[in-house]
Amino acid sequence: MPAQRTAPPLTVIPGGNSQRLAPGALHQVVLDHLTTHPKESFTSIRISRAIGRSSGAIANALVTLTRHGHAEQVTTRPMTYRLARPGLGA
Repeated sequence: MPAQRTAPPLTVIPGGNSQRLAPGALHQVVLDHLTTHPKESFTSIRISRAIGRSSGAIANALVTLTRHGHAEQVTTRPMTYRLARPGLGA
């Protein structure tokens, strides 16, 4: 049975005129952005403009990061998120 190969999280896969991130890598890019700005909250559109990726994909990544406790939702309209603060919700 051949060994399963996985791409490193930030591997860029060429695709047409644009470049695609490896599966799951966007979560890390979004988390890195939140970590760089720990006192700010962001909409998916604002992060999209900062990192140059799809706001819809970023919105999905933010939901996943929130579910795993890495980010927290601050407001619902518009939906804004920030880096999760240690000790909250525990």
